Amino acid sequence: MHLIFFALLFSFGMNSNPKSPRDFVWQNRILILESYPGDSIWFEADLQARLQERKLHIFLFDGSKLAKSTFKGEIDTPKFLEILKPKSKSKVKWALIGLDGGVKNTGFESPTPSQIFRIIDAMPMRQSEIGKQRN
Repeated sequence: MHLIFFALLFSFGMNSNPKSPRDFVWQNRILILESYPGDSIWFEADLQARLQERKLHIFLFDGSKLAKSTFKGEIDTPKFLEILKPKSKSKVKWALIGLDGGVKNTGFESPTPSQIFRIIDAMPMRQSEIGKQRN
C-alpha cells in the first residue's frame, strides 16, 4: 500500500516539473519563435492536424515571456529562450528542434508553416514516418 502511494506521489511530482526542450526528445519536434506580427497563424484551427501529424509543438515568446503554445503543460522558459540566444552577433528569431533534440534549422525572419513543413518533411525520420503511414 505504501509503495503504491509513493509511486503515485513520485509520478505526480514528475509531471508537475516544468518541461525543458530535452524533455521532448523522441516525442515531439519543437518550433521556438520570437513573437512577430502574423505568428498567430500557427494557432489557427485548420493547421492543428498538420502540426500533430508532424509531432510539432509551437512555443511563441514575447520577449522573455511565453505568449502562446500548443503544449498545455508548464515549461522552463529560460531553457527554451537559451536556444534563441545568439552564437554570433545576430539573434535568431526561430529555431526548429528535431525529434533527436538537435537544432535542425534557425532563421532571422519569422517562417511560414509551409517553410517549416518542408524542412520537417525532408528530415530522414519524417520520411520514415511518412513511409510507415503509406504501408
